[in-house]
Amino acid sequence: MRSMARQMAKGNTAEAVNAWLTGLRFAQHVGKDLSLIGVLSAKTALVTDLHLLPRAVQSGTVNTTLQNKIRGQLHQLPKEGLNWEDAIKAEAWANEQSLKYLANAVDFQEAYKKRFQ
Repeated sequence: MRSMARQMAKGNTAEAVNAWLTGLRFAQHVGKDLSLIGVLSAKTALVTDLHLLPRAVQSGTVNTTLQNKIRGQLHQLPKEGLNWEDAIKAEAWANEQSLKYLANAVDFQEAYKKRFQ
């Protein structure tokens, strides 16, 4: 993120776009197959990267090859940017399993301590 802004300030457009693409892939990786907290963390990185991109494109120094790289990466994003559906399903599954565990416990306090501490 900072790398992209730094590279743009130096006039290194290709390096800036590559830094942006790396940041975008990182955000996608961080949010993959995780609970909701993981996806929320990834969202911060993704949004920051998406806010920096227009400056690079509007500078007029992003050539067609780089624009195609950007388009290709953007087209790979899920419709919502990150995989929120799977994260919510993972969260619901974890909560359901924890509730079942606690509901079936003979000693609720002891079971809670073992599960969450």
